[in-house]
Amino acid sequence: MEAEANKNQKYAGQVADICRTSMRISFKDLIKKVTGADNVPYLNIFSPRSIYLITLFDFPSSSSLVANLPIADMPLITARTIRATSRIFDALNSPDTPIQNEEAQDQETPVVIAFTPLKTGTYAGKTPGDLLLATENADELLKNLNKQIAFLEKRLADFPQNKSQIDAIKEAIDLFSLGILKDSKPTVNPSTPSISVGKTLEIYKVPVKHQKSKDPTGKLNKCYSMEITCSPARQYPYRLSIMNCFAPLGTAKNGMKPILMDKAQEIKKNSIDLTEGEWLGIIDALNENTKNARKLWYSEMRSLDELNREYH
Repeated sequence: MEAEANKNQKYAGQVADICRTSMRISFKDLIKKVTGADNVPYLNIFSPRSIYLITLFDFPSSSSLVANLPIADMPLITARTIRATSRIFDALNSPDTPIQNEEAQDQETPVVIAFTPLKTGTYAGKTPGDLLLATENADELLKNLNKQIAFLEKRLADFPQNKSQIDAIKEAIDLFSLGILKDSKPTVNPSTPSISVGKTLEIYKVPVKHQKSKDPTGKLNKCYSMEITCSPARQYPYRLSIMNCFAPLGTAKNGMKPILMDKAQEIKKNSIDLTEGEWLGIIDALNENTKNARKLWYSEMRSLDELNREYH
């Protein structure tokens, strides 16, 4: 009984937990009720600051990575998980889809960023790799692509997300110059186009965000990003990846403070693969916990809301 009590104290707030030989992932309840300071209606029940704190602990290095999961994002994650569950079922029951074992699941063809769509400029929506493969005037296109790089680099301080587009164009040009661009283009398994082994579904993706905590110098903010994906044909289909780092903040003309990832320090990344059952169990635990908290606080929040109604 004493050991159980100690465990309850040590893991207070923990809603879900998955442990592996070398790592552990846990989800901690940091849900808060609406207060006057939140400046949102009481019937929202939950403060906008309500999150589940995700901690990914690596046993060999005794280090951990953290990320915030706002409860407001749970409906989207749940809906996409339901869709992914259907794809997993199809993959498991398709005679044409080989199921990857744990050892093979990291051997997928790596993503070739040269074939990721550009988001701005004349070529928005097109990939630099496809543009170079289809062009009849390579010199002119290369000139324009280099101009696009220069344009994006000038605005990099205000728009750090430009870096991914710059990298895509540079890689496409490099592969084209080496004569291997065509061979580098990803291919889809024609026999099973809807559930190919290499197809990865995006369940949730958080761009790099900064927190209030800083490094010892007080100049760099702690930052994180997170991604949840599903590869239906894997034995461990779900992968949750977290990145933590310290980076300075810039100042944009609109008052926003973009994260300057090109000056980031102490970048650390790790991921954990989960079975379908484990991920569904996590989703169920988080949703049930949120639902129960809503029921618990609803009467109190409604009473506070009633006091502010016009007919009073």
